Amino acid sequence: MNEIDAPKRDPRERHFRIPSPRPGLQLFLRHLPPAAPAKDQARAVLYVDGATFPSALSIAHRFDGYSWRDALCEAGLDVCGLDFHGFGFSDGCPEVVEPPQAHASLCRAPDASEQLEAAVRFTLAHRALPRLSIIAHSWGTIPAGPRI
Repeated sequence: MNEIDAPKRDPRERHFRIPSPRPGLQLFLRHLPPAAPAKDQARAVLYVDGATFPSALSIAHRFDGYSWRDALCEAGLDVCGLDFHGFGFSDGCPEVVEPPQAHASLCRAPDASEQLEAAVRFTLAHRALPRLSIIAHSWGTIPAGPRI
């Protein structure tokens, strides 16, 4: 894990590049701590957007100066946003420069689920938490669902 310098939506925001389940690639996580830590115990939420949006344009995007992430932080939550491979600041898949028929479809649900798992494991370890909540939107609900 290494912290990186990427454009921030908030001065308190921290960015992390974490190991991906895909060898040699890294995932990007955007983290914003709560405005005031919870009194009883720390709580965290990991936001997972659809397959075509980075976290900067989804949970961290401000409309009239206020984002969904801001509201969650005000409620005392640590908020992280995941960029799937190929979006935002996560590494792209090397296969995208090759003809589409040379490979199976990229970032299918099992692959995205493994990326999400890596983000969950990192967030729990980094924040020393026993659990977190997941907010999934659009296609992000597919990898966030239970594996059967």
